[in-house]
Amino acid sequence: MVATIKDLLENGCHFGHPTKKWHPNMKKFIFTKRGGIYIIDLAKTLNQLQKAYNYLKEQAANGAEFLIVGTKRHTRDIIRNEAKRANIHYIVERWIGGLFTNFSIIRSRIDYMLQLEKMANEGILEQLPKKTAKKYYKELQYLQTQYEGLRNMYKIPDVLIVVDVRREDIAIAEANKMGIPIVGIVDTDGNPDIVSLPIPANDDALKSVQFLTAKIADAIFEGKNAYQSTVAV
Repeated sequence: MVATIKDLLENGCHFGHPTKKWHPNMKKFIFTKRGGIYIIDLAKTLNQLQKAYNYLKEQAANGAEFLIVGTKRHTRDIIRNEAKRANIHYIVERWIGGLFTNFSIIRSRIDYMLQLEKMANEGILEQLPKKTAKKYYKELQYLQTQYEGLRNMYKIPDVLIVVDVRREDIAIAEANKMGIPIVGIVDTDGNPDIVSLPIPANDDALKSVQFLTAKIADAIFEGKNAYQSTVAV
C-alpha cells in the first residue's frame, strides 16, 4: 500500500475549498462539508493515489518521460525538488504556450539558452562589448527562469502530471489535444473529468502537496530503477 488514510489525514489532504467554490463533477469525491468547507473522501483519495502510483511506476519502468507542472508560487520549491529527485522535467514558473503543440519552436529556444550558457561558461560573453554582453546575460537569465526544468526534454513527454487542474487548464488542454495522458491532483473546485487519472486532494496546503508529489516522485523513481536494471541486462 502506497499510503494509509491516516497519512492523508495527517497531511491535510482532506481539506477542500469553501462550499461556495466547488465543481459539481467533484461530488463523487466529496465526503461531507464542515464549517463551510468541503471534506474530501480520503478512502477515494487513497484508491486514486494507489492507481496513480501503479500507473506512473509502470510507465517509468517502460522508459516513459514525464513532465510535472505546478506554478503556484508557494509550492514551486517542493515541485522542483521532487522533480529533480525523480529526474523528470518540470515547469514551476508559468505554462509555456505551445509547448506540446509547437514543441520544435520551444525546443529551439531551449537550445538557444544552452548556447548562451556555453558562451557564458567559456568566457565568450565577457569578450563582447559591455552593453552587448549585458543584453545577452539578461536574456539568458530570462530563458533559464522559463526553461530550466526543460533543458533535457527533447521530445513531447509521454505523461503529464499537474498540481491543481484548475490553475493548469491550458497545459491540460494542450495535453488532451495531443493525446497525452494526465495525472492530476484535483481539489474540490476542479473538474476531475478533464484528466486521465485524478487524485482528489488538497492542492494548496504545503504538507498535502509535499506528501502527494513525494509519492508521485517515489513511483517514478521506483519504476526508473526497474527500467535501468532491464536496460543493463
